[in-house]
Amino acid sequence: MKNIKTFKDFVSESVTAKKPNDVETIDVDLIGDDKDIMDAIKKFNITAKENGANNGMGHDLTGKKKDLIAYLQSEYYEMDDDDIKSLYPELLEGDNLDEASVQIAGKSKPSGAKVLAIVIMKYLEDNLLMPANANKKTIESEIAELIMDSTF
Repeated sequence: MKNIKTFKDFVSESVTAKKPNDVETIDVDLIGDDKDIMDAIKKFNITAKENGANNGMGHDLTGKKKDLIAYLQSEYYEMDDDDIKSLYPELLEGDNLDEASVQIAGKSKPSGAKVLAIVIMKYLEDNLLMPANANKKTIESEIAELIMDSTF
C-alpha cells in the first residue's frame, strides 16, 4: 500500500533546509541593541542590512538557508517551526511549496492560499476524490481564490 501524505503530515513536518547551502535573503524585524544583534548574527555566518522597513527594525538577512533557519530557531530569535514554515517557505523543502512559488507584490514568497490549494488538490487526487477528467488548474485556482476571499 502506498504511503499517502495527509495534510496533517504536511503541516507537521519539521523545518528542513531545501538546499541547505544555497544563499537566500529574507526580511526580518530586529529589535534590541544593534551590537548584540550583529554579534548574534555573526555567530550564524549571516549578514544583516537595514532595509528601511518597520521604522528601522526591518533588515535583510543573507546567508545559507541552513544558517538562516538555525538563527531563526535560536535563542536570539526564538521563532517556532510553524512560523518559519508560514513566513519563510522559500527556505524549506517540499514539492508542494516548490510548485507554489509565485510572485506577490514584488516579493519572492509563495502565496499561502496557493500553497494550501495545492495541498488540497494533491489530497483530492491521492485519495481519488477528483474525477479524472477534471480541469485541475481551474479547480486549483478556484480553491485558492475561495481561501483568499474567505480568510484574508
